[in-house]
Amino acid sequence: MPPPFAISISLLGVHGAILGIGDDLAEQYPLDRHSFKLPIQIIPAFGDDVYYRSALSPAVDALWNAVGFPTAEDFSANYNAEGEWAPNG
Repeated sequence: MPPPFAISISLLGVHGAILGIGDDLAEQYPLDRHSFKLPIQIIPAFGDDVYYRSALSPAVDALWNAVGFPTAEDFSANYNAEGEWAPNG
């Protein structure tokens, strides 16, 4: 199937689940709703991991916003250029 693609992400039954941050998940932010219906994102073309991460960024930002962060940018900065988890840069 050729692009464009629509991606819809819904988290259901998550009230009270914890969004943990840090190597030991010491910072914990409980989800205060039963469901989160994140904004639909349109992926207009095929791409690499960096492209898809960027395209889905508004949806991921919406989840982080729900626990008090303006964006997921600080969290995303913990990944290196290859998309691997690298919390120390």
